[in-house]
Amino acid sequence: MWVKEVELVGVCFSPFIVDLLLAAAAFFPCRWALARLGLLSRLWHLGLFEFSLFILILSAVVYQ
Repeated sequence: MWVKEVELVGVCFSPFIVDLLLAAAAFFPCRWALARLGLLSRLWHLGLFEFSLFILILSAVVYQ
């Protein structure tokens, strides 16, 4: 892992928080692009797809 811990205003955070933020930063543009292409409207269960997409991106960030 490239970060041991993150300190912000005297509070230490787990490196997983950094991974979550990076995954969120990649998730929202992907979601926007899929909505713009009209692919999200064709899904049966949008929430399940978005959760799965976020988990896939998060796993790619964590296991780089």
